[in-house]
Amino acid sequence: MTALAGLGLILAALLLTGAVAWAQVWGRRLDKEGALIVYWRLLTGLPWHGGTQDRADHRKRWKVTLRRLGGFLYIICAVYGMIMDPQATRPAVAASAVAAAGYGGFRVWRRWRIRRHRRTWLTPLHATIHRQLERPVTERPESYITVALDRSTGQIALPLNVSPGDKYRKQLEGDVRARLGIPGAEFDWAGVAGPKPVVKWAPPPQLPEVVTLEMVRDAIETARPGQLIAGLGARETVKIRLAGESPHFLINGPPGAGKSVAVQNAVAQFLFHGGFGIILDFKEISHVWADSLDGTLPNIAYCRSNEEIYQMLMWLQEELRRRNRVARAASRRDGSIEANVGDRLLIAAEELNTTAARLADWWKDEGDGGRCPAITAMNEVLFMGRQAKMHVLQAAQRAEANAVGGGAARENLTARLLLGKIQKPTWQMLAGEFGYPASMSTRTGAGFLIGSDVTAVQTVYLTPQEAWDLALAGEVADPPYNIPRVMQQAAIPLPAAGEGPDSPVAASPSPPLLGLREAIEAGTFGDRTLAAVRTWRNRYRNRWAPVAGWNGPEELYREADLEAVRVLMDSQSSGRRS
Repeated sequence: MTALAGLGLILAALLLTGAVAWAQVWGRRLDKEGALIVYWRLLTGLPWHGGTQDRADHRKRWKVTLRRLGGFLYIICAVYGMIMDPQATRPAVAASAVAAAGYGGFRVWRRWRIRRHRRTWLTPLHATIHRQLERPVTERPESYITVALDRSTGQIALPLNVSPGDKYRKQLEGDVRARLGIPGAEFDWAGVAGPKPVVKWAPPPQLPEVVTLEMVRDAIETARPGQLIAGLGARETVKIRLAGESPHFLINGPPGAGKSVAVQNAVAQFLFHGGFGIILDFKEISHVWADSLDGTLPNIAYCRSNEEIYQMLMWLQEELRRRNRVARAASRRDGSIEANVGDRLLIAAEELNTTAARLADWWKDEGDGGRCPAITAMNEVLFMGRQAKMHVLQAAQRAEANAVGGGAARENLTARLLLGKIQKPTWQMLAGEFGYPASMSTRTGAGFLIGSDVTAVQTVYLTPQEAWDLALAGEVADPPYNIPRVMQQAAIPLPAAGEGPDSPVAASPSPPLLGLREAIEAGTFGDRTLAAVRTWRNRYRNRWAPVAGWNGPEELYREADLEAVRVLMDSQSSGRRS
């Protein structure tokens, strides 16, 4: 007992000395009440007369008290053990020291991680929203912002005088989503009521594992022409409005992300609503459901080779100009157009990165140098195709500006479906106005639809047979007039025996087609030179003969159509002479 009493006196003296030194350092007065405050705060970390804790310590008060009292109790027990039984106490002290060192290392690592978390996420968010929340810029972000390390959950304390309306909520939600990179987060404003108003966010409900045709069939059948069902979000059907704010759209994703399935879904729905589809596919086998030995859809033109793709794009350029002329002839002063320019066209370009490169290389060998006119034609459709009911769907692994015809052309792809695991540089290139998502699903067909906002979506999965049946279940469009013929596998229905292409009925002769050079050599234009005829063609495109075919990049015409053009040229020349 004597030893224990002496130990108590020693500890009391050490404690008093330490408390006095601590108080002197911080300049406290050591009157009777001041000494009690010093001991109380040193042992428990709690205020003497209410108030808050030290600024540097944001733990809960019971944790602070337990930690400090436990530390003093450990010191008392260790000193007592070293006095009474040093041999037995040393291993325990050594083990506790090792444990304390490990715990200290863990706390240092955790503090470093939290500090990086604060600098990376909390500080930029605070700099963005502090004015809206009426907070000084010098305030510590963690004093009113709480964000989990994975950013999936969190909350923000709001001022007492705030009355958050729709505009206020939309701005704060947009800032939080953009700064923290959580585009799918859902916000809960129920905590605004009460003495401590807060807004919280949490991850949205999970997307469905797969979206089948039966799950969206009603939505497809009731959709308006020009509307496509991209898939299902966490709570609602996700649509792409071709007839509205998204006349052209992009599907971007790495190999295996489900790009071709998404293109198949879009094309089949477009055909179901009475549109005509054009598929540009250098890969040749991306959509065999639409064109194979089993049959070819009548409302699709499938282009595979350099020549076919070039000819189709040049025809689309002429068709766009024709539709615009028709629209202008029937336009009203208020901007409305009463003309029927034709069925809607959807141009689906597969593997855009390869398509652009191969067209450019092919044009260097077959063309007259310079930029490939087919790429220019695609850009014209992107820039001017909306009112002419011509829509472009581009699929790419990484839609760089040079692959889509330039940065300005890419801006016309207002709806962007990003599938699979998108790398951060690609996300910043295609959706830079929105923060990089905290997590991405690697499931096939899962991704984000980028428009005026970011929507997580699981795209519709159609089997090839389902896509075929859907394309023929609605109004089947006829091929547009004068569209270039492409080498399809077979026609629908498949020809019966004796009715194939070698039969006398199918072998009906067609009039020969001429290029301009051949027509000049044959004397179709009299004594006019090739340069003069080309100049007249470029100046009077609306009076020129319709293109009936292609020979590589060369336009081919019917001889009767060229004869009609020569009559126009002769009448124009005689009018000038008179």
